[in-house]
Amino acid sequence: MRVLPTILFGLMLSAVAAAAPPRPARSLEVTPNPIALGGTNRVQQVQITASGPDGHRFDVTHRATLEITGTERATVDGSTVRSVSDGDASLKVAYGGRVIEVPVRVRNRTTFPPVHFNNDIMPILSKLGCNSGGCHGKQSGQNGFKLSVFGFDPKADFNALVKEARGRRVSLAAPGGSLLVAKASNTIAHGGGARTSTGSPDHILLSQWVAQGAPWGSDGAPQVSSIRVSPAQRVLRATDEQQLLVTAVYSDGTTRDVTGASEYTSNATLVADIEEAGHLHTGRVPGEAAITINYMGHVTASRITVPRGGGPENYPRLPTNNRIDELVWAKLQRMGILPSGLAPDAVFLRRLHLDTLGGLPSPAEARAFAADKRPDRRQRAIGDVLDRPELVDYWTQKWGDVLLADREVLGERGAFEFHRWLRVQLATNRPYDEWVRELLTATGNSGRYGPVNFFRAARTPNELTRSVSQAFLGIRMDCAQCHHHPFEKWGQDDFYGMAGFFNGLKHTSLGPGRELVYHGGYQPTRIPLVNQLVLPRPPGGRGIENFGESDPRVRLAEWVTRPENPYFARLVANRIWKQFLG
Repeated sequence: MRVLPTILFGLMLSAVAAAAPPRPARSLEVTPNPIALGGTNRVQQVQITASGPDGHRFDVTHRATLEITGTERATVDGSTVRSVSDGDASLKVAYGGRVIEVPVRVRNRTTFPPVHFNNDIMPILSKLGCNSGGCHGKQSGQNGFKLSVFGFDPKADFNALVKEARGRRVSLAAPGGSLLVAKASNTIAHGGGARTSTGSPDHILLSQWVAQGAPWGSDGAPQVSSIRVSPAQRVLRATDEQQLLVTAVYSDGTTRDVTGASEYTSNATLVADIEEAGHLHTGRVPGEAAITINYMGHVTASRITVPRGGGPENYPRLPTNNRIDELVWAKLQRMGILPSGLAPDAVFLRRLHLDTLGGLPSPAEARAFAADKRPDRRQRAIGDVLDRPELVDYWTQKWGDVLLADREVLGERGAFEFHRWLRVQLATNRPYDEWVRELLTATGNSGRYGPVNFFRAARTPNELTRSVSQAFLGIRMDCAQCHHHPFEKWGQDDFYGMAGFFNGLKHTSLGPGRELVYHGGYQPTRIPLVNQLVLPRPPGGRGIENFGESDPRVRLAEWVTRPENPYFARLVANRIWKQFLG
């Protein structure tokens, strides 16, 4: 649906970029420096950044002139450097009258290292869209060939390519003639058209994998441990451009350029949209965009800011009352926006009551506040609403919605006990982490002990995984129940690992509307379809092998409320921020 708008958007920006004169540059910087090529890292995306006379940094990767000295060692293709043979060369970069040279070192070019199916081939299948829901990843496959959607099951994909259809998809005797290689380049007619070109890095890697015997690869091979992007944050002008540089870091400490193998998406395409291979353009709309990058299930983001035009040249120094003011002023300055003036007293009182108590102030309260001329009247009004019982009522209702305290599901008694327990936690100002730990490990009679009703609103391990991850971590793991989503870091191991903490939870009826809820002890959890055993583990954490005789939920509750957990405190802060600031 976005094809036509994206094409028009790109054509408009291309025309603008072509017509724009070169911006003056005080200096140039090339990343990486030096450029090291060899092994499977035979192509390197370069990123060229200029600094203007005012110190502002801007990207000139696709505007600079790139030239290789020593073309028998390496060549330039657009903004990438490709290895040719072992030896040393030099990359000369020129822009705006500035010139910089970067050494290029090519090593082990003649020896292709062992190709690993999961590390090297799976990223190609994902990048080319082969395992997408519209192609071979759909439930019925495509023309008799089925891959796991988004590559969530590499073993099954390996078997589909190497062992199914009597092995006709790979030809060890003629790698280039394998259906996998020939159809990808459309040498043999392919319903999906050409996904890569002959001689491209992807084509070479696919051919090398088949030539090496189409192996799965060593289980001890280095695995991707993280990815990083440069720049992680950048302020750009309208109708500007930026080349991203994405690097994968492996478990043995080595790195590889994966800019061309990664998948990209923008959450605000009118602000900044991605073309291909990490090349983005900004539009004419000011704002912020997060460019999400996914490679092998690892996700990071680059945050692009396009300030509003016509802002003040010399931003005024604004008064601050707390740390939040400092952060907000810094953000507004970066966006080129001056803050609004102070809200009138009547507006302040209305917002205070609506956001804090969920209702408007009474006419008498509004008149009394308007007549109050004391300089600290606003602080007094805040103190007043924080002492009122309506505060507890309102926030108990809000937390009840988050925690699924539904009378139709829990019954009158269960909903009443759950609501009463929640109200006590807020009325006594009990620390958030304490009552969450109690709720996550709750055991007992649902008609007498409120928090166990949480495990009646969400009963199964899968339902509890979705509910706990959203309510207390602010992450959505729904997609990970079936596959590794292309723009989330969570996979099936994370989903069913978390579900393992709840596997074994029991519900024994005690009469109408009442149940005894308890955990019967650790029970093994397996991923459906592949029947793979998964140890209980928090999202992104390590599996826990031994629980002894304790309730597995205790270990989960300890992890959720731990100070170093990056999600728990951030989520509750965001909930409060959204309530007061929208």
